[in-house]
Parts: sequence; structure tokens; C-alpha cells
Amino acid sequence: FIVTLGGLLVWRGAAFLVARGETISPVDSTFALVGGGPYGAVGAAFLSTIIPGILLTLIYCGLNIWFLRDNPNIKVEAPLPIKQATINIAKSGYHAAFALLMPLIILGAIYSGIATPTEAAAIAVIYAIPVGLFIYKGLSLGTGNYQE
Repeated sequence: FIVTLGGLLVWRGAAFLVARGETISPVDSTFALVGGGPYGAVGAAFLSTIIPGILLTLIYCGLNIWFLRDNPNIKVEAPLPIKQATINIAKSGYHAAFALLMPLIILGAIYSGIATPTEAAAIAVIYAIPVGLFIYKGLSLGTGNYQE
């Protein structure tokens, strides 16, 4: 119960931050004290984790570079000509287009007022299933397992 309540408070605080409070009913003082909104405990905790998260990311990147600097299995290829690099980027962008549409669908539905954040998440799931099954072929109906 406590984990569920904490998860709901985090979700409510994150939804408040994403939606700028526009799609959420007015926050009363009790909810703000318990953790709602950007000035409550959840908003403050969310914002207080940004700097440590960035620092940890930089530390892990540095450790990765340090430990793999002399690894003989890592081979650096010669740089591609601009034309070939542009073609590779275009192919990758074309292949990723359906996946990149999902954040646009979610945020577009939320900011246009078509759906609440929860409904936008459901729309995203309904969109992700056929894309995963038929376009990327990473999902299967038979086994329920993820395929590479």
C-alpha cells in the first residue's frame, strides 16, 4: 500500500510538472503539504535529483572511457565521407520514424487537451502494439517474449 501510494504521489507530482497544472484540479494545501505539485515534497524531491543524476551520468561515462581505453576488441573505423554519413543518418531516421512518433502523440494529446496523461499513455500503448508487431517485428503474439 505504501509503495502504491508513493507511486501515485510521484505520478501526480510528475503529471503536475508536465502539464503545468493545467489539466489537474486545483491543488489544496493538504495535498501540497503531502507532496503534490512543484512546491510539495514530491516536486522538491524530483527537482533535487537532477544535479546528482547528471553527475552520476558523467561519472559513469568517465569510468566507461577509463576502463575501455585499452581494450583490443574495440576497433575505431575510419570516418565516412559526408555523403555516406548523411545517407546512413537518413536511413536510421526513416527506420526510427514510427518510434519517434510516440512522444509526439503523447505530448500532443496532453498539450492539445485531447487526453489526460493517463489516457495519453493508453493511446501510446495502443499505438506501440501494432508498431512492435508489424513494423519492427520485435513483439510476438505466440510466445509473449521479446525478440531481437
